[in-house]
Amino acid sequence: MKRKKLLKQGACIAVCSTMLATGVTQLIPAYQAQSLVFADEVQQNIKKTTYTADKLTVDWGNAGYELTDGVWKVTFNNQYDQVKWRLPETVDMSTVKSVTFKVKDQKGSVSLKVYKSGDEDADGANTKYELTGKEEYSISPQKREGDMVAVGLMTTDNAGSGSAISLVSVTVETDTTPQAPPEIEQDIKDWKESVTSNDALGKDAIAGTGIILD
Repeated sequence: MKRKKLLKQGACIAVCSTMLATGVTQLIPAYQAQSLVFADEVQQNIKKTTYTADKLTVDWGNAGYELTDGVWKVTFNNQYDQVKWRLPETVDMSTVKSVTFKVKDQKGSVSLKVYKSGDEDADGANTKYELTGKEEYSISPQKREGDMVAVGLMTTDNAGSGSAISLVSVTVETDTTPQAPPEIEQDIKDWKESVTSNDALGKDAIAGTGIILD
């Protein structure tokens, strides 16, 4: 039974359990049966959670900000002005695929920030700079240890540029699909054959391995 055919059946647990119970392990080894993931299961493991502006709480900010008409209106007066909003819940950073900011009424450029627990400022690998011209901006965090706790918007525009933006919502996409175990290499060539060949030490040589404990 081929893996492609199994994927169409969408019954991983039943099929794998039956094969293991009946001893048909040559088709799907035990370690593969436990980690086999079907397309419908993958869809269930990918989740998008949207936090509207009213669910985001200002944690800190040196820009002008106001929650009005269901959006956070932000005015940047100086270069590197920013606002940091705390999420209503923490999110395991190792599962975060992307964070999307829905915005409107943008003037000038904006930079996105994703904060982990313990961050005084967002890591550079979790910051995306000088974005313009869209109503949605996404970032895929690269530093993924700990929990995601907050997001932020910042400008790098010079003072007096009149930069501003309204934050409508933030959507966090997570993926909790189990990681498959590494595949076991098959048909590994016996290294001793090359050592004891006639071109090396000869057939009368003895080759082996050992461990030295310090």
